[in-house]
Amino acid sequence: MSKKILIIIIIIFITIILGMLTWSFLLKPNTKTTEQTTGVLDFLPFGKNNDQSTQIPFFNKDELSEKPVVVDNTKRNDSVSVHKLKQVTTTQISGATATTSQTGETTIRLIERSTGNIFDINTTNSEKKRITNTTIIASRETFFNSLGETLLMRYLNENDVIKTFMGHIQNPETGKVVEEELKILSNPAPVGESSGQLTGTFLEDDITTIALSPSKDAFFSLAPLGINTIGTVTYFKNNTREQIFSSSFPEWLTQWPKKDTVTLTTKAASVADGFFYFLNSSSGKLERVMGNIKGLTTNTNTDATKVLYSQSVSKSLSLHALDVKTHTTESFTIKTLPEKCVWSALQTDIVYCGVPGRITEGQYPDFWYQGIVSFSDTLWKINVSTNTTELLSVPVTSARAEIDVVQPFLNNDETLLLFTNKKDSTLWSLEL
Repeated sequence: MSKKILIIIIIIFITIILGMLTWSFLLKPNTKTTEQTTGVLDFLPFGKNNDQSTQIPFFNKDELSEKPVVVDNTKRNDSVSVHKLKQVTTTQISGATATTSQTGETTIRLIERSTGNIFDINTTNSEKKRITNTTIIASRETFFNSLGETLLMRYLNENDVIKTFMGHIQNPETGKVVEEELKILSNPAPVGESSGQLTGTFLEDDITTIALSPSKDAFFSLAPLGINTIGTVTYFKNNTREQIFSSSFPEWLTQWPKKDTVTLTTKAASVADGFFYFLNSSSGKLERVMGNIKGLTTNTNTDATKVLYSQSVSKSLSLHALDVKTHTTESFTIKTLPEKCVWSALQTDIVYCGVPGRITEGQYPDFWYQGIVSFSDTLWKINVSTNTTELLSVPVTSARAEIDVVQPFLNNDETLLLFTNKKDSTLWSLEL
């Protein structure tokens, strides 16, 4: 055999060997089994994670409908259920409320951010009706009274002054044109279903925070006066005002959960100790409830017996509920900010929350407040007394949308959970 033929045979042999090895390691199906299994907790936001973040993967909508996931142990009974999620508006809003007619129909009243026009949306047939055609630019926050006829509209003017306008929906034949400073366009929008207008007056400048009373017939506000911050109760009906609070500390967040109880929480920062107080709306008596908690934010239930609060921990946050009477605290494996929650008025132990599917490491709540971090929330029902949770909806699955829940509220009979998406300021609803 010649040397040339021998070399060719060796090359062919080596090629065959390399081909067999390639097939074995790269192309051959992997039939090896693994003993590792995936448990129910891996699919919930308090499940395992290896990237030091809390996350929930996408659910299949059909699987949610047919096979509810239930965890049952001594501490909780977490479950998954399906509720109808709906986008109410495609345009930005600056505020909304819900009213119930004598026939039981729920109407959503909202103010469109781009125009300032007020609309009613019937939740039964989705019919949309314009109530006012007064065109207003730059409204950023709006509060309605109980009937939706009086509102507080807030915006920042060109001099960075916070303006607050208390307006009333008026028939144009009897009402007066709103002040020019509210930025009404000289050519108002064409008359639609209704030609109502807004009339009213401006409150003092730089009101830092507003909280509606439980009956929405009054509001508590904080504003600077000299070196102090003054707290005032104002009644919608007759515009009477009463000062009930004064402090040299200017940075407060406030809520009015119960008829005689206003809450005051120092504005949160992850590196600063936070403090929380009850303020008696009649006597002005101030009572410290808790303090020395870093990154403290709060949300109090409707009888002021439970306080949902979060705190900054290990580049993340944790969620807890304080029993005001017993001074005991319940901790939750779910992580969210109380600002993303609303308490039930019918069941005072129940709270509905937007819960981030993923929380990356960072300074909380600072990163979320500053817009450095945006969440993609799931919607949950939490019983703070039994420490049980129910997953109501996963928007990325049911609506193909990422929603960062803010300003949640319930309609009167609590059949609807409504909230704004912080990402685009659109209004959404979830049937309960």
